[in-house]
Amino acid sequence: MPRYLRDGALDPSEKTSAERKSLTEPSSRPRNGAPRFIPPEHSSLPRKGWEQDPLIAECYRKSVDLLHRNSSPHGILASAGSPKAKSRNYLSVFGRDASICALGMVGSGDRRLVGIARAGYLSFVSYLSWGKEIDLYGNALSILFDLPEGALRRKIVGFLREAGRNGSNNIPITLNPIRKGSRHWREYMERHNLNVPHQYHNGGVWPYAGCFRVMAFAREKKRVLAIRELRNIAALNAANDWQFNEWFHGTTGRPMGMPGQSWNAAMFLLAYHSLRDGLTV
Repeated sequence: MPRYLRDGALDPSEKTSAERKSLTEPSSRPRNGAPRFIPPEHSSLPRKGWEQDPLIAECYRKSVDLLHRNSSPHGILASAGSPKAKSRNYLSVFGRDASICALGMVGSGDRRLVGIARAGYLSFVSYLSWGKEIDLYGNALSILFDLPEGALRRKIVGFLREAGRNGSNNIPITLNPIRKGSRHWREYMERHNLNVPHQYHNGGVWPYAGCFRVMAFAREKKRVLAIRELRNIAALNAANDWQFNEWFHGTTGRPMGMPGQSWNAAMFLLAYHSLRDGLTV
């Protein structure tokens, strides 16, 4: 049985075949609560009526419920209540997280969620990195905010599409993690074994970030790709009986971080309405 450290990180002394697998090598079955995904070549989601897909419909309902539970008079809390969340001050309104959540909460049209979104402090943050790490999240944002044009825009959209053809659709926020020895490596990345390759901000899979990829595809009229990605994100949120985990390991798909994440739910709502209603950021 492998040993895991605080924050769910794998003990570096433990080496498993799953840890050594490439992103292009899908697991034969889910492990450690990892969700199942739709292989792109076998997807049969319809262009119309996709809202009735049981997983997508259930994720929408669960997302609204979670946001209601995480609401406070001062805005949306970062995560659901738990001893772990309390010990790490996650039962607070994080300016960045709340601003991202506000997009989906307002987009849902739910009157209570709209009111809570208005109560929170909004500070919008976006970033784009063009390093060798290949920031998939940042590139999706660049499409949404119309930064690239012409051939560069087509190249980015094509890359976002190809990045999903790894058999599991386990799309990390950065495709090539920073490794120790790289000039971009920083000592803090080893703290608590959190930012080692394929974990947390260094190649982990973040459901909320994947929703921006859905919206980028929708904006580019790639509806089949957008619908497929939306359902994959629903599968992530559904892991461990709808735990809405913060992030997943980039190669094993193991649920990690704080459960009950508000921005997972809010961004799913925004991605859903971007597909159904043409809502844009």
